Amino acid sequence: MKYGIFSVRDASYPTPAEGWGENGVYTPRRVVYGDTKMVISDDGNDGNEGSARFECRCFRETEKTGWGVYDYVEAPEFTFEAEYGDFEISAVFDAPPEGLKISALVDGILYRDVGEAGEDGRAVVTLRAAASDKTMSLRFFAADGERVNEGLDSAATLSLRSLSVKRLERECTRKKPTVFIASDSTAQSYGDKNYPQTGWGQMLYKYFKDADFAFEYIPEGATYSLCRAYELPEIIIENRSIGGRSSRSFMLEGKWSELLFRCQRGDFILIQFGHNDSTKARPNRYTSVEEFREYIKKYALSAMAREVTPVLVTPVSRRSINPETGEFNISFPEHRAAVISVARELDIPYIDLGLESRSICGEICETLGADATKSLYLWTKEGEYSGVYAGGSRDDTHLCRRGALIFAGAVAKLIEKSPDERLAAIKSKLDPSLTFTRWLPTRSDAEKWKES
Repeated sequence: MKYGIFSVRDASYPTPAEGWGENGVYTPRRVVYGDTKMVISDDGNDGNEGSARFECRCFRETEKTGWGVYDYVEAPEFTFEAEYGDFEISAVFDAPPEGLKISALVDGILYRDVGEAGEDGRAVVTLRAAASDKTMSLRFFAADGERVNEGLDSAATLSLRSLSVKRLERECTRKKPTVFIASDSTAQSYGDKNYPQTGWGQMLYKYFKDADFAFEYIPEGATYSLCRAYELPEIIIENRSIGGRSSRSFMLEGKWSELLFRCQRGDFILIQFGHNDSTKARPNRYTSVEEFREYIKKYALSAMAREVTPVLVTPVSRRSINPETGEFNISFPEHRAAVISVARELDIPYIDLGLESRSICGEICETLGADATKSLYLWTKEGEYSGVYAGGSRDDTHLCRRGALIFAGAVAKLIEKSPDERLAAIKSKLDPSLTFTRWLPTRSDAEKWKES
């Protein structure tokens, strides 16, 4: 049915989750759409057909390992043509039943407790959301958060008095371009207690002109403390990477929407996922290669629609050595291929960090031996550092400061050598005299780990 500019259908989850399959992948409940049971009154409000009364329900299910947590929202789903725009969503409801608060599900992103009671006793919902597709979907529900968190149903009947969306104009106020980084723990910025763990996104600014004058701060609108901006005289690097995220979870947690509100025409976004997408044991993160490809495509298209240049980055390689050949492996080859495929399909820039990081480690193996590559990753000895790694670590995925400097330098090198004119604005800000070769391990680094 139609409700103003919105198409409406009911969303429900009547069938139990399929659970863990023989392929090691967990399949949650699947949404089923049907004709809406919403009841429209004839009192007419704010240009809509009238107030709308509907039942809604929210419940949580956690699969047996505890790593897959799903909040299912059964309610009418309002859909409208969004064309990758930024919107302010406004809704007015009659006050919900006592003890319940109104929340919203926007393109799969949960906005909890967003309804505020007005002077007339009604509940007013106002939120901003950035569309990552051509359409945007909305569901509203009232729930007792404690009941939902405990895995209990929370059902209610709501009366919607008005619903509207307003397309927001894109601001362009910054005088210098910003390079955003959307990624996972391999690129994330870390605090002192995690030293020497470092992400390559944390070190990228060091390869730009006047890096010694960089000013580090938490950028406006950041909802997680380790989001960092590095402002230089001619450019800003804003690292919005966060550990444990995949192309799916970074988007469904709303972090991509937050980034889209931050970026402006002429900016760049380096997008690197794959490490967590491939982890079947973590259902909220995992994506099949086909799903991964579609998410990466969404990232790229939603950036391009805002006149922002997406730069796809293949996942940095883990410390993985083929025992038969002694050669360094490229990690996540299917995800790497998907990234390159999307870049070619959409004709956008990409950086093959997966291949470059493998090549760097391969050369180290050839000249110094495999043990020397441990000095790039999070291998530490007990008592060597204080903080999180005081007891030592043997981690072939995450980077130490040296590895982050080397792989950030590899990203800078690939940008500098790219023939793609769309990267010229970044390239002109790089300091070509700075290379990562000074950070490469030596014979003593190889000896340090020889017997480990």
